[in-house]
Amino acid sequence: MIGYSLLAELTNKTFWTFSAWENRDRLDEFAGSSPHSQIIQGLRPKTDKPIVKFVDGVDGSQLPWGWAEVKRQLQENLG
Repeated sequence: MIGYSLLAELTNKTFWTFSAWENRDRLDEFAGSSPHSQIIQGLRPKTDKPIVKFVDGVDGSQLPWGWAEVKRQLQENLG
């Protein structure tokens, strides 16, 4: 992992996470490993369906993105 960030909008009960990875293989390895996979399985019944967006091919010099850019990327790519 290169870096990550969490934004908690407590009044909306909304949590945003953003992470940057060296490559997709590293991300997949993390997502399938414990404790991450166990935590996600435990949270599923308590949460609405998450929105997951992957952006590939970002030059590391473009990071870090602020939350305005993360949300813009989501809106642009999810329609």
